Amino acid sequence: MFVASLGESYPKPQATYNTAKEAVTMRKNCLAVAWAAHGMRVNSISPGYLDTTLTQSAVLAEVKSAWLNRNPPGRMGQGLLF
Repeated sequence: MFVASLGESYPKPQATYNTAKEAVTMRKNCLAVAWAAHGMRVNSISPGYLDTTLTQSAVLAEVKSAWLNRNPPGRMGQGLLF
């Protein structure tokens, strides 16, 4: 089981983060194809945007608003708040 997230983080330009997350998704896809012949499944969890301590910052208010507007339920997942 792999944990990935959405490959894009609009509107924040984070090429390195996005590339790393897409690499996890691609690895999952490749292993799923390779191991299917052996009856094995490969899955990943991609939770999307989470409301955590980091997203509580006033600096991210505009970014958070953009995330909410792009998310059909209009809310973020609940993450760990420390």
